[in-house]
Amino acid sequence: MKSRFFVSALIGTSFFGAAAIKAAESGPMPNPRLDDVTSLSGFSASTGVAYWQGDFGLPTRSNLLVVPLSLKYDFGDLRVWGTLPYMRVESDALLFAGTDGGPIEAGAAISPGQARVRDGLADLTLGGTWSLTRSAEDGFDVDVTTRVKLPTASNDSGLSTGKTDVTLAADIAKPIGGIVPYVSAGYRFLGDPDGFDLNNTLHLAGGFSVPLGERGDTVALLAYEYDESPSRLVDDGHELFSAVSGSINDRFSWTGYGSVGLNEGASDFALGLLLTAAF
Repeated sequence: MKSRFFVSALIGTSFFGAAAIKAAESGPMPNPRLDDVTSLSGFSASTGVAYWQGDFGLPTRSNLLVVPLSLKYDFGDLRVWGTLPYMRVESDALLFAGTDGGPIEAGAAISPGQARVRDGLADLTLGGTWSLTRSAEDGFDVDVTTRVKLPTASNDSGLSTGKTDVTLAADIAKPIGGIVPYVSAGYRFLGDPDGFDLNNTLHLAGGFSVPLGERGDTVALLAYEYDESPSRLVDDGHELFSAVSGSINDRFSWTGYGSVGLNEGASDFALGLLLTAAF
């Protein structure tokens, strides 16, 4: 679910998250492969909407809607950012959802057939991406990212575990002509909420981006993503993720993205749109 870690991180997302680590890191945060909008001041802002739907291996369907607001400052080789999402979760089972669109924990239906709706401002995520190398066309690009999710959502919102999570990730790409293959790996250290037995999780992704059109100012991305489940109640997730990102003008850009789950541990599908403005 994650090139959401990849949109999030790449877009800047996983929920922004991958062009959209998936926006991850989801769902959305900045994605090194797609988020290239900069300005003389180095400051940019992003917002959009993302929607996930799936049963995640449970006998009930869940719907997740996210509207994130992300602010980013580009120091050159270092990019720092923060994302605060509005979330709406509709599910008749207990569900802690992250901005990458995946369940943290799920249990038996509270009231079968009667969906419980939770909405409001979710947890704040702060992060930074450092470009270790920005090499020539025949070399490698290496980005390392750290994200910290702070439990800023209200205690009774049902949108947070109430604990701090920390993610460490690396993204390696090698331009080959106009095509840029990449691999991404991340490890999330989950907080320990009372009443839940959660494990730290691994995220892996691999894919490529390619320019579209004669000018090459529009970029498409296709990736496979694996997300280890933090709970024995939910399967690991496998999915295909795609995104297209382009410029509206020198100041504004857009990213559209989507994913299709390959097993019950992933959402059935996800769709999202991100708009970014540089100031």
